[in-house]
Amino acid sequence: MKLKLITLLAALGLMAWAPALRADDSAGDGTLNSDGSGKVEVEKPQQSQSGRQDGEKPDRPEKPNKSDKTHPDKEVVKQLVQDFRTKAEEYKTQQQELTKKLKDSTAEDRAKVREQLKQLRDDFQDFKEQFRDHIKDQTEKAKDLRKLKEEQKENRHGKD
Repeated sequence: MKLKLITLLAALGLMAWAPALRADDSAGDGTLNSDGSGKVEVEKPQQSQSGRQDGEKPDRPEKPNKSDKTHPDKEVVKQLVQDFRTKAEEYKTQQQELTKKLKDSTAEDRAKVREQLKQLRDDFQDFKEQFRDHIKDQTEKAKDLRKLKEEQKENRHGKD
């Protein structure tokens, strides 16, 4: 019985306070604005001399995108890959032409065409090996550059 009575009194007390807790209800304190309404006016924050409102953080400067940075090694590698693709297309078309000639030629001409195909294949193999060597050189340069940057970064942090 006592528990029910305490619960009832607590609920009545909360209900009595509820109108006073509303933010837009000014009837509880009896104050009116200059226009006679009971609405609460909120002041806008004033701007400081720097042009920002009080309480706001200053604008951060824009960080440059990492993609904006150009890496000369990447450009060299891209050019090497483009050259290789062009050379591979040329090889493919020349091989197709020689294969057509091989089918249409006589027995004497076939030996010459086979020799041309062999020479074309050997030239392309040499070009592929050169391409691989250039790519390996560029990746090693990139790794060395990355290590150098990391060492410089560690040295800067170690001195601070």
